[in-house]
Amino acid sequence: MAEKKLRPFRLAVFQEAGSGKHKVAGIEAYGRNITIERVSDIPSGLPEIIDEPEEFISADFKGDLILNFLRHPDLSEYLVKICNARGIPVIASGQHIPGAICPFTCCGLGRRKGLGAYGEQFGLPEYDAEIKNGRIKGLHV
Repeated sequence: MAEKKLRPFRLAVFQEAGSGKHKVAGIEAYGRNITIERVSDIPSGLPEIIDEPEEFISADFKGDLILNFLRHPDLSEYLVKICNARGIPVIASGQHIPGAICPFTCCGLGRRKGLGAYGEQFGLPEYDAEIKNGRIKGLHV
């Protein structure tokens, strides 16, 4: 019987002026079975209020998970609204947006169902400590 090949977990990244570039580099270097389908980079110098966020964010993206590194609240909230309507989870670290997963940092993301290969590989580290005579004998990450 042939081994079933799993489809890579697809990410789309939305960033403002390269704000997610280090995270993207980390995913590319250390992620397994994850593909970054799209990186949308919105330039800096945006107006204080954006009445038409669809002028900056096209809803034609695909992905199993969206990473939101947008800084402008109007754009960030619009992206979450699109993702929620399409049933795509969105992580908006350090933000407070209803409908998004908002850990204090990307590294603070705990295990959650539905985040696929990304959720299994990135976020809070999990470890087992081996204790002997009240001291740490071994640590397995």
